[in-house]
Amino acid sequence: MRMKFPRLSIARRLAMAFATLVAMMLAIAAVNGLALRDAGQRLQRIVETDNRRVDLGHRMLAQIVDLEVRARSIALLSDLPEIEAQVRGFQAAEANYDAAQQMLAEVIAGADSSAEERRLAGGIENAAARALPLLRKAVQHGQAGENIEATMTLTVQAPPAERAWHASVGDFVAMENRLSAEAYAAARAS
Repeated sequence: MRMKFPRLSIARRLAMAFATLVAMMLAIAAVNGLALRDAGQRLQRIVETDNRRVDLGHRMLAQIVDLEVRARSIALLSDLPEIEAQVRGFQAAEANYDAAQQMLAEVIAGADSSAEERRLAGGIENAAARALPLLRKAVQHGQAGENIEATMTLTVQAPPAERAWHASVGDFVAMENRLSAEAYAAARAS
């Protein structure tokens, strides 16, 4: 069935067809603009949020390893100046770890954090609260020249707490990497 446009000239019909095409193109552009804005927001979350959290997790892992190495060095050393240098390094590493953990707590406290992120961040704090006192105890024994006690603490008591500490930070980093990958895939799909 043909539509009839009585009393419309060919020029007017062409103008109406052209106006319809322009309106459809504007609608398509608006839909694409919204999709692009959504993809941009997802990518912005990856760059500004997820990457920062992953970086904090890696910084925390590096400080954990530094703390463990320094505690074990103190347990093995017998030269007092070297022990004191390692103790200062241990204290600096602990301060750096505390700063990274505090930054992570501030980032996680934001409204865009999931319950899973909050749970894992709490697990990191709990694991640190179990492992750090054992490392400090070993450092105190090492400083006092009690190498056997320091070694026993580091080989018997500390390893389970240290493994749990590593695992909790590793789980957090893995989850943030997964969230980044999901956000990237969603941005590519849109």
